[in-house]
Amino acid sequence: MLFRSVASDASSNSPATALTGSMDSATFDIDNTAPTIAVTGTRRDGARTVLLFEVRDSDSSVQRVEYSTDGDTWTAVYPIDGLADSRTERFELPLEGDVASRGVVIRATDALNNIGNARADAAQATTSGGR
Repeated sequence: MLFRSVASDASSNSPATALTGSMDSATFDIDNTAPTIAVTGTRRDGARTVLLFEVRDSDSSVQRVEYSTDGDTWTAVYPIDGLADSRTERFELPLEGDVASRGVVIRATDALNNIGNARADAAQATTSGGR
């Protein structure tokens, strides 16, 4: 998007001395779309439940993802590749003990501070192969 700002002093000057000026802004994006969060699976790893999910944003990069088990304390979680820097990121969230059975809230923020959230119920985790 681009904005043009125009200013004139014609209302307080004669037509011969009135001045008008304009300036165009730099282009910029408007993104009001929150990231989407999709739980892609769960698995058991001993006493731990691992929640697998993906965060996507159609317009800007994913910047931060956090989870909460109580709705009060938020903890950062990092993508599998270690850096939240693209429009699609995959995550593996290990949860200890019975935390998974109570449910987890996931919150994702994109580069323009739009926030999306989802509730994940990992109680139906499957056992990982070989364990």
